[in-house]
Amino acid sequence: MVEGLTEAELRAQDVGNVAPPPPLRDDIPWPFGELGPPAGGASPPGVDMQCVRDAVAEQFADTDANPRGITVVYNDELIFEQYSDAVDKDSRLIGWSATKSVVNALIGIVVGQGNIAVLERAPVPEWANDDRAQITTDEMLSMTSGIPWGFDPLTTTPCLFDSDGDCAHFCTDPDSFPLQSPPGTVGEYNSGSSYLLSRMVNTQRAPAGLTNFEWPKRAFFDRIGAHSFYIEYQPNQHFLGGAMGYATVSTTRS
Repeated sequence: MVEGLTEAELRAQDVGNVAPPPPLRDDIPWPFGELGPPAGGASPPGVDMQCVRDAVAEQFADTDANPRGITVVYNDELIFEQYSDAVDKDSRLIGWSATKSVVNALIGIVVGQGNIAVLERAPVPEWANDDRAQITTDEMLSMTSGIPWGFDPLTTTPCLFDSDGDCAHFCTDPDSFPLQSPPGTVGEYNSGSSYLLSRMVNTQRAPAGLTNFEWPKRAFFDRIGAHSFYIEYQPNQHFLGGAMGYATVSTTRS
Protein backbone atom coordinates (compact mmCIF):
# COMPACT_ATOMS: atom_id res chain seq x y z
CA MET A 1 0.00 0.00 0.00
CA VAL A 2 1.15 3.55 -0.79
CA GLU A 3 -0.84 6.22 1.07
CA GLY A 4 -3.96 4.08 0.93
CA LEU A 5 -3.59 2.86 -2.65
CA THR A 6 -2.53 -0.59 -3.77
CA GLU A 7 0.19 -1.11 -6.36
CA ALA A 8 -2.50 -2.15 -8.86
CA GLU A 9 -4.44 1.08 -8.25
CA LEU A 10 -1.32 3.18 -8.69
CA ARG A 11 -0.40 1.43 -11.93
CA ALA A 12 -3.94 1.89 -13.22
CA GLN A 13 -3.73 5.68 -12.99
CA ASP A 14 -3.85 7.45 -16.35
CA VAL A 15 -0.63 9.42 -16.55
CA GLY A 16 -1.15 10.33 -20.20
CA ASN A 17 1.70 10.74 -22.65
CA VAL A 18 4.80 11.51 -20.59
CA ALA A 19 7.30 10.15 -23.10
CA PRO A 20 10.40 12.33 -23.35
CA PRO A 21 11.14 14.26 -26.53
CA PRO A 22 13.69 12.82 -28.97
CA PRO A 23 17.24 12.73 -27.54
CA LEU A 24 19.34 15.78 -28.21
CA ARG A 25 22.15 15.37 -30.75
CA ASP A 26 25.60 14.86 -29.29
CA ASP A 27 27.32 16.88 -32.04
CA ILE A 28 25.46 20.14 -31.31
CA PRO A 29 26.63 22.35 -28.41
CA TRP A 30 24.55 22.95 -25.31
CA PRO A 31 21.80 24.12 -24.87
CA PHE A 32 20.42 22.75 -28.14
CA GLY A 33 22.46 19.56 -28.08
CA GLU A 34 24.51 17.29 -25.83
CA LEU A 35 27.95 18.55 -26.84
CA GLY A 36 29.76 19.78 -23.74
CA PRO A 37 32.60 22.23 -23.17
CA PRO A 38 35.51 22.29 -25.61
CA ALA A 39 38.05 19.51 -25.09
CA GLY A 40 40.96 20.56 -22.92
CA GLY A 41 39.03 23.44 -21.40
CA ALA A 42 40.06 25.98 -24.01
CA SER A 43 39.50 29.55 -22.83
CA PRO A 44 36.76 31.53 -24.59
CA PRO A 45 37.74 35.17 -25.23
CA GLY A 46 37.63 37.15 -21.99
CA VAL A 47 37.55 34.13 -19.67
CA ASP A 48 40.31 33.05 -17.32
CA MET A 49 39.69 29.30 -17.31
CA GLN A 50 42.30 28.69 -14.63
CA CYS A 51 40.35 31.00 -12.35
CA VAL A 52 37.16 29.05 -13.16
CA ARG A 53 38.86 25.72 -12.40
CA ASP A 54 40.27 27.05 -9.13
CA ALA A 55 36.90 28.42 -8.00
CA VAL A 56 35.16 25.14 -8.79
CA ALA A 57 37.88 23.12 -7.06
CA GLU A 58 37.42 25.26 -3.95
CA GLN A 59 33.71 24.45 -3.92
CA PHE A 60 34.27 20.72 -4.30
CA ALA A 61 36.84 20.82 -1.48
CA ASP A 62 34.23 22.34 0.86
CA THR A 63 32.67 19.38 2.66
CA ASP A 64 29.92 21.59 4.09
CA ALA A 65 28.84 22.79 0.64
CA ASN A 66 29.08 19.21 -0.70
CA PRO A 67 28.26 20.05 -4.34
CA ARG A 68 27.06 17.34 -6.70
CA GLY A 69 27.76 19.19 -9.93
CA ILE A 70 28.78 22.64 -11.16
CA THR A 71 28.38 24.04 -14.65
CA VAL A 72 29.58 27.43 -15.88
CA VAL A 73 27.83 29.25 -18.72
CA TYR A 74 29.30 32.31 -20.41
CA ASN A 75 27.75 34.16 -23.35
CA ASP A 76 25.18 31.35 -23.73
CA GLU A 77 27.97 28.78 -24.02
CA LEU A 78 28.67 25.92 -21.60
CA ILE A 79 32.36 26.46 -20.90
CA PHE A 80 32.98 24.18 -17.91
CA GLU A 81 31.36 21.32 -16.00
CA GLN A 82 32.45 19.08 -13.15
CA TYR A 83 30.63 16.42 -11.14
CA SER A 84 31.18 14.52 -7.92
CA ASP A 85 31.66 10.75 -7.76
CA ALA A 86 28.68 8.71 -9.02
CA VAL A 87 27.16 11.82 -10.67
CA ASP A 88 27.37 12.83 -14.31
CA LYS A 89 25.61 15.09 -16.80
CA ASP A 90 22.67 12.69 -17.02
CA SER A 91 22.04 12.40 -13.26
CA ARG A 92 18.79 13.92 -12.02
CA LEU A 93 19.52 15.73 -8.75
CA ILE A 94 16.96 16.91 -6.22
CA GLY A 95 16.51 20.66 -6.23
CA TRP A 96 14.85 20.88 -2.81
CA SER A 97 13.24 24.29 -2.32
CA ALA A 98 14.43 25.61 -5.67
CA THR A 99 11.38 23.67 -6.88
CA LYS A 100 9.26 26.47 -5.42
CA SER A 101 10.51 28.79 -8.18
CA VAL A 102 9.33 26.29 -10.79
CA VAL A 103 5.88 26.21 -9.17
CA ASN A 104 5.77 30.01 -9.23
CA ALA A 105 6.50 29.87 -12.97
CA LEU A 106 3.69 27.32 -13.45
CA ILE A 107 1.33 29.63 -11.53
CA GLY A 108 2.42 32.39 -13.90
CA ILE A 109 1.30 30.29 -16.87
CA VAL A 110 -2.12 29.76 -15.25
CA VAL A 111 -2.35 33.49 -14.55
CA GLY A 112 -1.53 34.14 -18.21
CA GLN A 113 -4.42 31.85 -19.16
CA GLY A 114 -6.73 34.09 -17.14
CA ASN A 115 -7.60 31.32 -14.69
CA ILE A 116 -6.03 32.87 -11.56
CA ALA A 117 -5.99 36.56 -10.59
CA VAL A 118 -3.04 36.96 -8.24
CA LEU A 119 -4.45 39.98 -6.38
CA GLU A 120 -7.73 38.26 -5.64
CA ARG A 121 -8.51 35.64 -3.01
CA ALA A 122 -6.60 32.41 -3.51
CA PRO A 123 -8.75 29.47 -4.66
CA VAL A 124 -8.34 27.36 -1.52
CA PRO A 125 -11.76 25.83 -0.68
CA GLU A 126 -10.75 24.87 2.88
CA TRP A 127 -10.27 28.57 3.72
CA ALA A 128 -13.73 29.65 2.53
CA ASN A 129 -15.36 29.86 5.96
CA ASP A 130 -12.63 31.42 8.10
CA ASP A 131 -10.41 34.49 8.18
CA ARG A 132 -7.83 32.89 5.86
CA ALA A 133 -10.24 33.40 2.97
CA GLN A 134 -8.85 36.93 2.53
CA ILE A 135 -5.38 35.64 1.55
CA THR A 136 -4.48 36.37 -2.07
CA THR A 137 -2.45 34.21 -4.42
CA ASP A 138 0.14 37.00 -4.57
CA GLU A 139 0.57 36.83 -0.79
CA MET A 140 1.09 33.08 -1.00
CA LEU A 141 3.69 33.56 -3.72
CA SER A 142 5.56 36.16 -1.67
CA MET A 143 5.19 34.13 1.55
CA THR A 144 3.33 36.91 3.32
CA SER A 145 0.10 34.98 3.86
CA GLY A 146 0.21 35.50 7.62
CA ILE A 147 0.04 31.76 8.27
CA PRO A 148 2.89 30.29 10.35
CA TRP A 149 4.71 27.26 9.03
CA GLY A 150 7.64 26.49 11.28
CA PHE A 151 11.06 25.08 10.62
CA ASP A 152 11.62 22.90 7.56
CA PRO A 153 12.10 19.97 7.18
CA LEU A 154 10.40 19.24 10.49
CA THR A 155 7.10 20.71 9.28
CA THR A 156 7.27 19.30 5.78
CA THR A 157 7.93 15.74 6.99
CA PRO A 158 4.43 15.13 8.45
CA CYS A 159 2.97 16.92 5.44
CA LEU A 160 4.55 14.35 3.16
CA PHE A 161 4.17 11.23 5.24
CA ASP A 162 1.21 11.77 7.58
CA SER A 163 -1.24 13.49 5.27
CA ASP A 164 -3.15 10.46 3.97
CA GLY A 165 -1.84 11.19 0.50
CA ASP A 166 -3.01 14.83 0.42
CA CYS A 167 -0.24 17.20 1.46
CA ALA A 168 -2.06 20.31 0.23
CA HIS A 169 -5.13 19.57 2.33
CA PHE A 170 -2.88 18.88 5.34
CA CYS A 171 -1.54 22.44 4.99
CA THR A 172 -5.02 23.90 5.50
CA ASP A 173 -5.63 22.46 8.98
CA PRO A 174 -7.04 25.43 10.95
CA ASP A 175 -5.50 24.37 14.27
CA SER A 176 -1.99 23.79 12.95
CA PHE A 177 -1.95 26.60 10.38
CA PRO A 178 -4.21 29.46 11.54
CA LEU A 179 -4.01 33.06 10.39
CA GLN A 180 -1.47 34.65 12.74
CA SER A 181 -0.78 38.02 11.09
CA PRO A 182 -2.76 40.21 8.67
CA PRO A 183 -2.00 38.97 5.12
CA GLY A 184 0.66 41.00 3.36
CA THR A 185 2.30 42.35 6.52
CA VAL A 186 4.76 39.69 7.72
CA GLY A 187 7.13 37.58 5.66
CA GLU A 188 7.69 34.00 6.82
CA TYR A 189 9.12 31.11 4.85
CA ASN A 190 6.20 28.79 4.17
CA SER A 191 6.53 25.54 2.24
CA GLY A 192 2.85 24.91 2.88
CA SER A 193 1.97 27.77 0.54
CA SER A 194 3.98 26.06 -2.19
CA TYR A 195 2.17 22.75 -1.71
CA LEU A 196 -1.14 24.62 -1.98
CA LEU A 197 0.07 26.55 -5.02
CA SER A 198 0.97 23.21 -6.63
CA ARG A 199 -2.60 22.01 -6.19
CA MET A 200 -3.90 25.34 -7.51
CA VAL A 201 -1.89 24.82 -10.69
CA ASN A 202 -3.59 21.48 -11.27
CA THR A 203 -7.11 22.60 -10.38
CA GLN A 204 -7.10 25.93 -12.25
CA ARG A 205 -4.99 25.31 -15.35
CA ALA A 206 -6.05 24.61 -18.92
CA PRO A 207 -6.46 22.63 -21.11
CA ALA A 208 -8.39 20.04 -19.16
CA GLY A 209 -7.56 17.30 -21.69
CA LEU A 210 -4.02 16.84 -20.33
CA THR A 211 -3.36 14.83 -17.18
CA ASN A 212 -1.63 16.41 -14.19
CA PHE A 213 1.47 14.44 -15.19
CA GLU A 214 1.44 15.73 -18.77
CA TRP A 215 0.59 19.37 -18.22
CA PRO A 216 3.81 20.70 -16.62
CA LYS A 217 5.85 19.02 -19.34
CA ARG A 218 3.78 20.33 -22.23
CA ALA A 219 3.08 23.78 -20.79
CA PHE A 220 6.55 24.56 -19.47
CA PHE A 221 9.40 22.04 -19.31
CA ASP A 222 9.38 20.95 -22.96
CA ARG A 223 8.81 24.51 -24.17
CA ILE A 224 11.99 25.78 -22.51
CA GLY A 225 14.01 22.65 -23.29
CA ALA A 226 14.16 21.47 -19.66
CA HIS A 227 13.74 17.87 -20.75
CA SER A 228 15.14 16.35 -17.58
CA PHE A 229 12.90 18.20 -15.13
CA TYR A 230 10.48 16.18 -13.00
CA ILE A 231 8.48 16.85 -9.81
CA GLU A 232 7.37 13.99 -7.58
CA TYR A 233 3.64 13.31 -7.27
CA GLN A 234 1.47 12.03 -4.46
CA PRO A 235 -1.01 9.24 -5.26
CA ASN A 236 -3.73 11.91 -5.55
CA GLN A 237 -1.90 13.05 -8.72
CA HIS A 238 -0.84 16.45 -7.35
CA PHE A 239 2.87 17.19 -7.57
CA LEU A 240 4.89 18.17 -4.51
CA GLY A 241 6.13 21.57 -5.60
CA GLY A 242 7.52 22.65 -2.25
CA ALA A 243 10.71 20.64 -2.56
CA MET A 244 10.56 17.49 -4.64
CA GLY A 245 11.81 18.65 -8.06
CA TYR A 246 14.64 16.88 -9.92
CA ALA A 247 16.77 17.87 -12.90
CA THR A 248 20.20 17.41 -14.36
CA VAL A 249 22.67 20.20 -13.60
CA SER A 250 22.25 21.39 -17.19
CA THR A 251 18.49 20.95 -17.34
CA THR A 252 18.22 20.91 -21.14
CA ARG A 253 19.92 17.53 -21.27
CA SER A 254 17.67 14.54 -21.76
